This record gives sequence, C-alpha cells and structure tokens, in this order.
Amino acid sequence: MGISVRERTIREIEEKLKGMNTSLNKIAYLESALRQDLDPKVKRFVWKTISGLYEERKMYDKAAVAMEGKAGIDVTFRERMESYLKSGELFAKAVRVEDAEKMFVRALREANSEQKQRNCLQTLQ
Repeated sequence: MGISVRERTIREIEEKLKGMNTSLNKIAYLESALRQDLDPKVKRFVWKTISGLYEERKMYDKAAVAMEGKAGIDVTFRERMESYLKSGELFAKAVRVEDAEKMFVRALREANSEQKQRNCLQTLQ
C-alpha cells in the first residue's frame, strides 16, 4: 500500500520531506510520488532525491537504479550523460561491474565529441 501523495510541485514535495523524520519514510513517500502523474521536471527531482537518500544509507545498487530512472527522463544530452555516469559510479560501488559498464557505455553514447575528449583528458590526469 502506497502513501497518499497530493503534492504536485518541487516546493510542495520539499516541504513535505522536511516534516519527515527518517530517510526510510522519505524514500517510501518519494517512491509513492513516482507512481503519480507528475510533471517530468518534478519526477527528475524525485528520482535524484531518492538516489541521494539511498546513497546516504549506502544502498548503492538502489541509488544507481534511481539515477538510471532519472536519466531516462532527462531532457538534455548533458544531463542524461551525467546521470548515466553517476549511475555507473554507484553500480561500481555496489560491485555490480557489468551494470556499471553498461551505464558508462550509455553515458558515452550521450556525449558529443568535445565531451568525450574532455572526459578522456580528465581521466588521464
């Protein structure tokens, strides 16, 4: 059974989260919010927030899945690339190497040639 979610904006959701005591309550609320018909911008916020909460609790596999969900509705190539990279990092922390590799490949597909070159140079330094 899900939690009733009436909030429709980022501000309203943030206010609701401030009144919750535990991370688990916040996660349950946000997961229920994802089942609602929300604006894509609000859903991206919810996915990112859930991922952060899972990461704080060292539940890296669930945090990675949440970032992958966010990437699926990101608007720009850059946002999508960054979300896939973060998902890959989180999968790596969860020791799910194959899933991490898939996310890194997806991030690479989203990057333009300039971003690929810049990321390669940063990796070498």
